[in-house]
Amino acid sequence: MLDLGRYFQVRDDLCNVCDPAYWRAKGFFEDADEGKMSYPVLVFLDSEAADDGEEARWLRARFSERDSALSVEEKLRAYRVLHASGALAATRDYCLDKLAALRTSKLVKSPRGAKVLDLLYLVDVLSPAQVEQMLA
Repeated sequence: MLDLGRYFQVRDDLCNVCDPAYWRAKGFFEDADEGKMSYPVLVFLDSEAADDGEEARWLRARFSERDSALSVEEKLRAYRVLHASGALAATRDYCLDKLAALRTSKLVKSPRGAKVLDLLYLVDVLSPAQVEQMLA
């Protein structure tokens, strides 16, 4: 069950920034508004890309502040940084690996377990241009 919980949380973090259906229900990148360090942000901050550049310094500082919500423009800027660094793709790859492991686990031996996994769809990583267009 622990693997299912990890998959669910990381998948939720990815949906928070990459799933328009999720945005309609909860808002685009709302984890940032709540001061949460989501999995894609942590992947970025742990990467070599976070070691240099103005955008990396900005993202690190902005996500550390937690004193105010990010504007839509700041969220789009953060999305571009996460996308360019490969953090979003790495997050999706992690989810794909976890999902593959779950599909071969005892969990899916039952019809209910298989149904749960089917409901936890995995989203694609959108380009920054696609995100901007969908938010316009």
